[in-house]
Amino acid sequence: MSAPIGIRQFIAGDAVAICALCRAEGWDYWDDLDRASRALKAPGVTTLVAERGDELLGAVQVITDGEINWVIDAMIVAPAARNEGLGARLLEAAFQATGANRLDLQTEDDGPRFYRRFPGREMIAFRLYPPTPGKPH
Repeated sequence: MSAPIGIRQFIAGDAVAICALCRAEGWDYWDDLDRASRALKAPGVTTLVAERGDELLGAVQVITDGEINWVIDAMIVAPAARNEGLGARLLEAAFQATGANRLDLQTEDDGPRFYRRFPGREMIAFRLYPPTPGKPH
């Protein structure tokens, strides 16, 4: 029988495993470990990790203004741990840890199928990039 999965607050040493999970998903902006470590513990950020024994299986990062808005900036579950309810447990833990009355997020690929199972409202999201000089908006 395998050990139970626990969810706890992020500690600095978790960044290596989180970055590895994210890069394996093709999230190339997780390539700078120092930068990711700072982001995962920045002011206004709550990061939780799920682990079984010494193996980190998932994480959720919530960013807040501390009053009104809470945004899931990143959530990931290792492929081998999917379809076991771990994503739902991470979301529940994020609500408990932050005291949020709602969590906003952007998602792509197969994410909508997962998030549609929860109470909420589907919205349109955009990811904007800085304008290119000389090109009209």
